[in-house]
Amino acid sequence: MAGRRPGGVTLVAILVILNGLLGVLVGVLGLAGVAIAGVPALAVLPVIPLVLGILTFLVGISLLRGGQIARGLTTVVLAIDLAFAIYGVFQAVVAGAGGGSLWSPIVSGVLALIGIVLLWTRRASAFFRG
Repeated sequence: MAGRRPGGVTLVAILVILNGLLGVLVGVLGLAGVAIAGVPALAVLPVIPLVLGILTFLVGISLLRGGQIARGLTTVVLAIDLAFAIYGVFQAVVAGAGGGSLWSPIVSGVLALIGIVLLWTRRASAFFRG
């Protein structure tokens, strides 16, 4: 078992777990909607967020336990989020969009960067090395 878990790792893991639970909720509600609508051809669409939600939840649990692979997967996802946020900032600036369109990618990018930093601090690295 890894040493004492840093608070930053706990915070990131809890956010990942909540994101996974939201994905599961979206998938379940989507499946319910498909069942109510009676369109079986669309049944595969809600399965995607459901499966991704379950996988995300499991990654969050693994982060809490000090899983190296979970830290790597979370870092990759956060780096992709950061790249999309940077793209969103440039897109908003080029389009001359108002402040509302600019703040969302900035906040998203800052949160992704904070998550990456929290997973790779010296204390976090010691925790994941065990």
